[in-house]
Amino acid sequence: MAHRVNLRARGAYHFTYSGRCVLITDLAGRVGEQDPLGLYVDNVRLLSRLEVSVNGKSPRPMSASPVGGDAFLAYEELPQADGLPRESVYLETARFVGEGMRTVLRLRNYGPEEARCELAIHLAADFADSQEAEQQQRQQNAEVETTWDHAAAELTFRYRHPQLDRGVAIRVERSPEPAHWREGALWLQLELPPRGSAELELAVEPLVDGRRIACTSRRLFGQPEAPLERLRADLADEMPRLTSSNATVVKTWETATCDLASLPYGLPDGPATPSAGLPLYLQFFGRDSLTIGWQTLMVTPTLLRDSLVANAAWRGRRIDDWLDEEPGKMIHQARGGPLSVLGIDPFTRYYGDWATPPDFLIMLGQYLAWTGDRETIRSLLPAARDALDWCERYGDPDGDGFLEYDTRSPKGVKNQGWKDSGDAVVDEHGAIVPNPIATSELQAYWYAGLQQAALVFAATGDVGYAAQLLGKARDLRRRFNDVFWMPELGA
Repeated sequence: MAHRVNLRARGAYHFTYSGRCVLITDLAGRVGEQDPLGLYVDNVRLLSRLEVSVNGKSPRPMSASPVGGDAFLAYEELPQADGLPRESVYLETARFVGEGMRTVLRLRNYGPEEARCELAIHLAADFADSQEAEQQQRQQNAEVETTWDHAAAELTFRYRHPQLDRGVAIRVERSPEPAHWREGALWLQLELPPRGSAELELAVEPLVDGRRIACTSRRLFGQPEAPLERLRADLADEMPRLTSSNATVVKTWETATCDLASLPYGLPDGPATPSAGLPLYLQFFGRDSLTIGWQTLMVTPTLLRDSLVANAAWRGRRIDDWLDEEPGKMIHQARGGPLSVLGIDPFTRYYGDWATPPDFLIMLGQYLAWTGDRETIRSLLPAARDALDWCERYGDPDGDGFLEYDTRSPKGVKNQGWKDSGDAVVDEHGAIVPNPIATSELQAYWYAGLQQAALVFAATGDVGYAAQLLGKARDLRRRFNDVFWMPELGA
């Protein structure tokens, strides 16, 4: 019996993603009107329905799967009807996700007779936040205006929220017959000659704050065109190849490296910075990007290099209680969903994390040790100094030498160490521990951060400052041993 490894999170869905955009479908490749299915850009659902019917019936799914992360391919058989012989006409759906999405529908008639059918593409938009779709509970809502421009063959959904300018345009770029909009669908009458075919192409483009964002121009698999597409291809090429007599090991390696190459988020500063995770966290998380980059140094230094650059660019500049921001503090997360843009939560640019500043210092030292790239390191020294200053000034507000976190934002994250769930830190009785809290791992991060920062400054010529940092690391270790020394375990 063939051995098969099948490890898959959220096995009821397919995910096709690129940068800020993700398409979540069922296993047939459809977006029915159910959560959390949809096309999302910047954590807002632009399309809440995307389904095809033929003569009022759904095609029979045969195969559907993502291709390389940012593309999707599905095959379906059209249902038998008058003018549509049984097992004769098939639908191939290719989707390419980028800034928006491009879809190419190909109908092929394999029979000896002409085939006729009415094709409908059902579309809807609700502009839900990804968190709202996940929790199936809306916290913001407004009317959706629908406009059909027959001359331009373009459908537009606009969200009429007074504080949000969001919309999406769906343009029919190629079609064998003119499309018409009625009853929530684009309708086309199609005639396929014997053993003939027809193609329909749709471009889905986000409308954000008065700007129209052009979707990817890709129409074929394996041909990257946009900068982010080329970046992913370059990353895949630089990954080392693994040779083994064990086919399962080789396939696991290939899958893992291809998945890594698909993660870049496309930030202006550090474009290869990886997104934090599908489907809820397709956004910039400071410590997650650093951790992913560090763990993948064996196969590529690019993810960590760009993560360090992005974290440095996004570090705090001022005191802002709503954002839990302070000068030098590294960012926790940044998202563009309606809940954040409307101020229902503070996560448009949120700094509620004590782990990222010392982690930045650790990863800076690790990047230098693995690559010897002093040029990049020198450009990041101001951010390293800011992170060190934040740890001593703001990270340790009572001056006892230990990092202890607290939250100033009324909608902020309670726990700001690595374990950031609200109920993550409990006492021996299971009761939630009140803030401020000095977790043991934060002290370990701070200790390691001081050591790695010393390496960085020594390697770039500031030996005196490096010696000071090593001295602070020794002092921290002594204080920690004084507080937590246990006779039964020894010093």
